[in-house]
Amino acid sequence: MVCLFIEPLGMDYWMLPGDEFVVMGDPEAPDSGLSIDTMPDHVIILVNEGDCYNVTVHDRRTGAELECGHQRPAAG
Repeated sequence: MVCLFIEPLGMDYWMLPGDEFVVMGDPEAPDSGLSIDTMPDHVIILVNEGDCYNVTVHDRRTGAELECGHQRPAAG
C-alpha cells in the first residue's frame, strides 16, 4: 500500500495496487498551490497556497471524492 498524505492537515488516503487518485487544489489558489514529495510507500502533498480545507482527493476511475482515512489499514 502507498499512503497519500495531505499536509498540513495530516489527512491520509491509502492506495492499493492499481488505485489512482486525483488531488484537486483549492480552486481559488493561484496555479495549484500544491507541492509534491515522495518517499518509499508515501506521497506527501503540501498545500502551499489557498485553503487546505478546499483540497479534495478523488478516485480517478469513478470520480468519487474520498474521505480522509480511505482504505486505512486496521491498527494492530
